Amino acid sequence: MLKSAVIFDMDGVLVDSHRHNLRAINRVLERHGLHLSKIPDPHKQDWKGGSFQDLLDAIRAMHGVDLDIETFAQEVDRLQFESMTFDTGRSHHDLRLFLRTLKERDIKIGLCSSSRKNRITKTLQLLEIDDCFDVIVSAEDVTEHKPAPHCYLLAAQLLDVPTANCMVIEDSLAGVIAAKEAGMKVVGFSMYEKDAILLSHIDFHARHYTDLNIDLVHRLTSDS
Repeated sequence: MLKSAVIFDMDGVLVDSHRHNLRAINRVLERHGLHLSKIPDPHKQDWKGGSFQDLLDAIRAMHGVDLDIETFAQEVDRLQFESMTFDTGRSHHDLRLFLRTLKERDIKIGLCSSSRKNRITKTLQLLEIDDCFDVIVSAEDVTEHKPAPHCYLLAAQLLDVPTANCMVIEDSLAGVIAAKEAGMKVVGFSMYEKDAILLSHIDFHARHYTDLNIDLVHRLTSDS
């Protein structure tokens, strides 16, 4: 039987978290006289899909400010989850239905995020889907982050599924590039982020969780 997998990005796919995350980042940066608007994202996506390490490296290079990543991450996480706890609640019903269907069909489920392990764990617990994933790859598991393909290559290896039989669900250009470089098919997800830049790089455009189904998985992950 053909082995296949669906690998999810987290922020902007599993949860509408970008606005909470960016607001929290800016609140921390403002203490140092900085703002994300003054730190150009090389992928032109306002740091959506990027890692804290890449952001802090850019701050050091451009502004000469050296921030400790552990302290920075802990404070951003604290502020973000204060906001998300009141606003997000459980994961979307249609997402939970899709995850359950994948499980029932013995399709492997992965998560590939530029976030750190602790933040991923807290987010999945908040969404009540922390038991749904066979493999989770975080920012700490790879040395090069999206748009480099390393996280997706590692996820496929851990899932024991060929990259050609993996379907990735992404909302950022950096994530799409990473998945395509890994040799995977990519679904661009725009339920939370209406980003037309994705459309020229993806294999399918999903505007809502209801656009995700088993027929799509089989079509994109088959060898033919």
